Amino acid sequence: MRHRVQVPAPNSIDIILVGDGAAPTWPLGEVHRSTATPPGVADALASAVHRPCRAVLLWDPALGQPDVEVVEELSHRTAEVFHAGLSLGQAGRPRPVDFIEPMWMHNCDAPADVESTSWRLTFRACLIRRAVLEQMRGPYAGFHSLDAAALELGFHWLRRGVFVRHSPLLVRHAS
Repeated sequence: MRHRVQVPAPNSIDIILVGDGAAPTWPLGEVHRSTATPPGVADALASAVHRPCRAVLLWDPALGQPDVEVVEELSHRTAEVFHAGLSLGQAGRPRPVDFIEPMWMHNCDAPADVESTSWRLTFRACLIRRAVLEQMRGPYAGFHSLDAAALELGFHWLRRGVFVRHSPLLVRHAS
């Protein structure tokens, strides 16, 4: 008897678990793992380009179960990247940007409970359309800090026209 290989639909949303922890139930696509390091996330995102999914959710298992309905709804909105960076401690970081570009309109953060355009993303809760991964570079693997790698990538993407949004919904309903 031959085993049938199940190929995910191009409409699926794969999840990449960043770090250790129990895998949540994920009905929208394949489940993959990455170490919680810049090289690990860079490699995981680079391989996501070669899978037939429409989006990838980076998720820290310590946050619990992601809300599948919220992820599905966000994936159909206009933005290309949704993250929970302001809700998970990235607000106001890094401080030197206040001195380098003090008048830049994206230098001021909205409250963490408000959806807003924000480059201050996190890899702990981040939904990315595959098209972004195909057309833009991923995170630099040379960073020592995962947070710094995420901030730099969010800054890079926003500056190059990617529609990057903070959405508190990503973590508000996580269990």
